[in-house]
Amino acid sequence: METPHLLFNLGVMCRNGGRGAPENDAEAVKWYRMATEQGDADAQFNLSNMYAKGQGVPTNNVKAYMWWSLSKAQGAEDVATNLNIVQ
Repeated sequence: METPHLLFNLGVMCRNGGRGAPENDAEAVKWYRMATEQGDADAQFNLSNMYAKGQGVPTNNVKAYMWWSLSKAQGAEDVATNLNIVQ
């Protein structure tokens, strides 16, 4: 099984392109989701942003709020502003 942060990094590569990988938001969501299921706070934060912006998934502020909340509970510092936006 891959480590959560490795899965997160694969998501970042898909999101931004790089190392020969084209930009692909839907593929990034897939990797972020796998990392979030293993508790990676960075992946939770990025996945919530994808839901908030409708990138690779339909816009869903409820899911964005849920993933931001979980990320914040693990100590992510940049989340408070985002949580206030969707409340």
